[in-house]
Amino acid sequence: MDVSSSRNNVSSKGRVYYGNKTAQKIAPQYRDIIHQLKHHTANKDLTHHIYINKFHDSKAFSMNIITSYKHPRKVGGVDEHVLEQGYCGIDFGKGKKYLLKQIKKIPSWKSNIDLTLSHEASDIDIKPIKETFFDKVKKIFRF
Repeated sequence: MDVSSSRNNVSSKGRVYYGNKTAQKIAPQYRDIIHQLKHHTANKDLTHHIYINKFHDSKAFSMNIITSYKHPRKVGGVDEHVLEQGYCGIDFGKGKKYLLKQIKKIPSWKSNIDLTLSHEASDIDIKPIKETFFDKVKKIFRF
């Protein structure tokens, strides 16, 4: 699994990017979240961005994991699906536990997208067939 701060790295597995400098600085503190993303969602079609924002005047922070999935075809008229999971609070340990639980829901989210009808119905030109008087008589008498 790539863990990178730029979008230039490409891997055959899923990709995890640091969304901002704060997320990159304190990455060792949430390394287990990255490992769980790798374990539960190792998929080359999924891209994860981790954002951590600290609030200036307090100890509070917010941590978001944004997962995007580009389906090969349009699903429901949409090219790319995005799932955002986040935590806002003071206790970093509670935030990690919450996000680790939420990571387990990503595979079912992706499979629901894959199970959705992924093709639009083609335009079929169906013209009504005009029945003649003789055809109507055949139906009545079942010839």
